[in-house]
Amino acid sequence: MLPSAGVYRVAFNVTIQEPGQLALTLDGVELADTATGRAAGSSAISGEAPVRTLSANSLLTVRNPPGEPNALTVAPVAGCVQPNAATLIIEQLS
Repeated sequence: MLPSAGVYRVAFNVTIQEPGQLALTLDGVELADTATGRAAGSSAISGEAPVRTLSANSLLTVRNPPGEPNALTVAPVAGCVQPNAATLIIEQLS
């Protein structure tokens, strides 16, 4: 939830085991130009975008874009014994 109306910087990094895409949605609607991904491999998918919301308590999600045929698996470990970390940074700019 974004607690107040304003502009936010949103960045994410998730290690996925399959080719695919992730995108930002706001209140269930995919935000234009936020889908990012890769065609092959099992590395991180990273994205960053400004997000403007006009109302308090808007729901922000990072998700597989609607219509994307591939299910995605977040990698629990990435080639080592330590658990893998996904990151989400939300910074209110105004």
